[in-house]
Amino acid sequence: RSLVGSEMCIRDSQKARRARKAKLVVVDPYRTDTAEKADLHLKPRPGTDGALACAVMHVLFEENYADWDYLEQYTDCPQELREHLKHRDPQWASAKTGIPVSQILEFARLYGSSPRSFMRIGYGFTRSRNGATAMHSVNSLPAITGAWNELESGTQTNKAMWLSGVGFWIFGGGYILLMWDDLVRSLS
Repeated sequence: RSLVGSEMCIRDSQKARRARKAKLVVVDPYRTDTAEKADLHLKPRPGTDGALACAVMHVLFEENYADWDYLEQYTDCPQELREHLKHRDPQWASAKTGIPVSQILEFARLYGSSPRSFMRIGYGFTRSRNGATAMHSVNSLPAITGAWNELESGTQTNKAMWLSGVGFWIFGGGYILLMWDDLVRSLS
């Protein structure tokens, strides 16, 4: 089935939320129709998505949400990554993104406590300086938590970004639904 228009995506996300008792988190500097329906709306400054993802990873490591068995078996240099993120905490990211520390912590803890998560990633936030690095940072989140090990979890790049109006989604197997993109616009 093809997704055309943001209203269809919103409708489908609402079905998933009800069926799976999922939370909806939107990461977008604009208050879109989808953001209006969110349980949590994070509004980063454009081009700061990578900083937000790094702060989330920092919290995942520091608050023991990281799946070390998965990291040791399937990733390169997880200890070095943890060390790299030591100083990229929510306070650091808040100064860059404009998102309050409390919201970064709320989101990181929600994501960390949601073992089954599926991310559908759009391209909007990659169209800024260091956009590829931001995409890589966001794609690293399920590796930190070991979500790649779970059925219906991990990430998928949304090749129809321009049609769907959808940014970055996480369909939690009963836990969390997230849209992430700082250039998403409603097409309705």
